[in-house]
Amino acid sequence: MTVPSDPRTRFLLTRRAFLGVSVGTLATIALASCAPAANWVQPDGAPVREAERRRGGTGKVTTATLTAAPSALDLAGTTAATWAFGSIPAPVIRLGAGDTLKATVRNQLDTDTSVHWHGLALRNDMDGVPPVTQQPIRPDESFDYEF
Repeated sequence: MTVPSDPRTRFLLTRRAFLGVSVGTLATIALASCAPAANWVQPDGAPVREAERRRGGTGKVTTATLTAAPSALDLAGTTAATWAFGSIPAPVIRLGAGDTLKATVRNQLDTDTSVHWHGLALRNDMDGVPPVTQQPIRPDESFDYEF
């Protein structure tokens, strides 16, 4: 077989190649439709409840309300518009190992938001990464984190 010198004709499909690709695509779709439906673990499901029960804890619960809202920050005489949870820096929330945090996040921004709790090993639905681990908190709505 010789390769045509014109690069535009080099990648033309023959009838045999087209049929091969079509049969392969149909076979892939047919095999994929035979796979069982995904059995996702739900955040409020029995496996999660059992894992949380085994984790134990101190029984101490700390509550907090964080309100995401527009704010202004004075940078040595220059005002910068920003977002904050009330104060800058944000309020400190202190817990001991094994304590539970119940935090309500209210969104008073004009855009979606969430809280990603950096450095903590959390249940996936409390990790705060929209749209991967939770739905975003829409403007004028709230979300209750508990971990």
